[in-house]
Amino acid sequence: MAHYYFNVRRDENVFVDQVGVALSSLEEAWMWALDDAAQLLREGEIDITRHRCWIEVCDEHRCVVISVPVDRTAVQ
Repeated sequence: MAHYYFNVRRDENVFVDQVGVALSSLEEAWMWALDDAAQLLREGEIDITRHRCWIEVCDEHRCVVISVPVDRTAVQ
């Protein structure tokens, strides 16, 4: 199991995931990020008409390994 962190970036602001989660693969981390993006949209947490937003998936060294845009096309 690898440890991944899911930071949310809105424009120039970064909301850092301090806890992270242990997952079995990078593919599972990708799916987790897609689920997070969909949840942010459903809950209205991010106004994608006014902000550029994405989720940065980071490995245990806090290096970005995947960037998932938070928009309607990414989570369909």
